Amino acid sequence: MLPADVDPRLQKYCVVDGCRLHLKIHRVAMSDELLDVAMNAVRRNTNIYSLTLSHLGCGPKMAVVVADMLEHASSLTSCDLSGNAIGSHGSKCLSMSLHANTTLRRMSLRQCSLGTDGIVDWVSFVQRGRNTVLDTLDLSCNRIDDEGAALLASALQQLKFHPSPTRHWHFNLVGNAITDAGVAQLAVAMEKCTMVTTMNVATSKAYEIERPERIVFIEHCARRNVRRIGHHVVEESIRAMSQSERSAEVTRLEQVQLREVDCVSLGHALRRTHATTHLILRNNALTLAGLRLLAPSLSLSKSLFSLTIVDNNVGGDGFFALLMALRNNAAPLPLRELHIFNSTATHPLWPRRLNAHIYHTFVQGSTRLTALTLANCGLHDADVAALVAGIAWGCTVERLNLARNHMTDHVLPVFQVLLQRCMALQSLDVGGNQCTLSGAVDLVQATVVHPRLDTLRLGRFPCLDDSIFRIQGLVQMTDRLRVLEMSGRHEHSKYALIMTAIRARLASNNRQSLKHPTPPIVFLSVTGGRDATTTTNIHEHHHVRWCRLQYVGRQVARDTITWQLRPATILSMAERLCMQRHDANATLVLEGIAMTAHDWNVSFVWDQAVEALAMHLCDINVLLVYEWLWMTREDVRF
Repeated sequence: MLPADVDPRLQKYCVVDGCRLHLKIHRVAMSDELLDVAMNAVRRNTNIYSLTLSHLGCGPKMAVVVADMLEHASSLTSCDLSGNAIGSHGSKCLSMSLHANTTLRRMSLRQCSLGTDGIVDWVSFVQRGRNTVLDTLDLSCNRIDDEGAALLASALQQLKFHPSPTRHWHFNLVGNAITDAGVAQLAVAMEKCTMVTTMNVATSKAYEIERPERIVFIEHCARRNVRRIGHHVVEESIRAMSQSERSAEVTRLEQVQLREVDCVSLGHALRRTHATTHLILRNNALTLAGLRLLAPSLSLSKSLFSLTIVDNNVGGDGFFALLMALRNNAAPLPLRELHIFNSTATHPLWPRRLNAHIYHTFVQGSTRLTALTLANCGLHDADVAALVAGIAWGCTVERLNLARNHMTDHVLPVFQVLLQRCMALQSLDVGGNQCTLSGAVDLVQATVVHPRLDTLRLGRFPCLDDSIFRIQGLVQMTDRLRVLEMSGRHEHSKYALIMTAIRARLASNNRQSLKHPTPPIVFLSVTGGRDATTTTNIHEHHHVRWCRLQYVGRQVARDTITWQLRPATILSMAERLCMQRHDANATLVLEGIAMTAHDWNVSFVWDQAVEALAMHLCDINVLLVYEWLWMTREDVRF
C-alpha cells in the first residue's frame, strides 16, 4: 500500500518493497512538470530508496536537476539514469554533486553517450576519495576508449587518499571501445590496487580482445581483493565483539570466508564480549573443523542469545558438535536460539549414528533452547523421530522449524506427542516435506487443542483433497490459531470456498489476538550473585537490555579512562609534580624518558583500569547514562 503523501501522478510508477518505495519511470514521455514532481517526492519522502529514470529521451537538463537533488537532500541508495544522453556536462554535474552525498551507493549511467571527456570527472571523483559511500558505478555501453581506460588506471594507481581496508569499488565498462591497450593498462593498475572487487571490461562476445588472459588476470585480482576485504571485515567484527562495542550487538558475517584461525579468534571474542546477542553466519565456506573449533565458545559466552548459520553446509555432524557444546553450558544466560538453514542439500547426509546421542541430550534437559531450526538438513523419518521425541521430553522449545527435509506421514504421530507434552510451543513448521494433506489432519487436530500454539505451517501439497473439509471444521473450533499455511499446486475450484472460509477465520483470530494478547511464558534461570541467589528473566528483550547494561557500563568506564589518559593530561600532571620539586622544565625530562622507552604504551593500563577499577564488583551505576546517552533513539521502556 502506497503512503498517502505520494503524489497521485506518481503512484503508477511506484514499486512497493516492504516499507520502502522504488520510483521507476521507464520509457515514457517525460515532461518538465513530471520531472519536478518526481524530484519533490524524493526530497520529501524518505521511504523512496531507489530512483529509475531510464530511456526517457532526456538530455543534460535532467542530469542537472537530479544532481541538485542528490547534493542537497536525498535518502536514495540507488540511482539509474540509463538510456539518456546526458553528455559530459550532465556527467560532471552528477559527479560533483556526489562529493557531499552520504547515502547513494549505486549509480548507473548505462547508454548515456559518454565519451572520454565524460569519464574524466568520474575518474577525478574516484581519485579524490571524498565520497566513501558510493561503491558501484555502471558506465557500460558508452563510447569510452583506451584513453578513458588509461585515465581510470592512472587514478587507481595514484590515489590522493589512503583507502579504508574495507573500501571496495564495482566498475562495469562492458560494451565500450576498449581494446587490448586499454585492458593492459587496467591489468597493471589492478595488480597493485586493493579496493576494486569488480572490474567488468569485456564479455565472451568481445571479439576485438586478442589477449583474453589479461581479462582473466583482472578477474583474478578482483577475487584477491574480495578475499582481502573479507578478511578485514572479519577482523573488524571480531575486534568490535572483543571490545563489547554497541555496533557488535547484532554481528553479521555474510559472504566472507571463515577459516579455522578465524573461528578460533571468533570463539575468543564470544567468550569475552558482553555486547553480542545475535550472531549470523551466512555463506562463509565454514568447514566442520572450523565449526568444532567455534562450538566450545558457545558454552562460555556471557551474552549470546541467538546463533544463525545459513548456507554453510551444516548437517548432522555440525549440529551434534553445537549440541554437545550447549550441553556443557556453564553461562548464567545460555544460548536460547539455534537456527540452521541450507539452500541446497547437505553433504554428507544426516548420520544415523548420532540420533541416540541427540535424543539423550534433549531428554536429559541439559540444553535450554527455546527456538530450533533445521531447514533442509537432510532429515529422514528416523532422524526426525529421535529429534522430536527428545524435544518433547525437554519441554522448553517455543518455536520448531523442520521445513524442507525428507519426512513423511509415518513420523507425524511423534509431533502429536510433542504437542501433548510441550505446553510452551508456539510455532511449528513442517512445510516442504513429503507429507500428505490427509496425514496432516491429526496434526491440525492436536494443534487446535493446544493451549498456546498459534502458528502451524504445513507447506504446499501436490493437490488438495476432501481432507480439507475436516481441517476447515477444526479451524472453526479454535480462536487461538492465527497462522495456518497450507496450499496446493493444483487447487480445484470446489475447494475455493473452503479455503476462503479458513482464511476468514484466521483473520478473525488475528484481530482478536491484537485486542487480547497472550502473555508470554517467562522462563527463570537461577544465577549466583555476590551475596544472594537471584532469578533472571531470559526472554529476548530482557536479555538484550541486561547485556546493554553490562557493555554500556564498560564503554562509559573505558571512555572516561581514555580521557584521563590523554597525553596532554598526563603531561600536565607530570609537569605539576616535577615543578613542585625541581625548578626545571619537566617537558625535557619526559621527552628523554620517552626516548629511552620506545615501547611505552598505556593500553595495558587502560584494560586493567577498566576491569579492576571502574567495574570492580559492579560498583558503578550506569542506568542514567544508558537511558539518556544510548537509548534515546530506541523505543524501550523500563
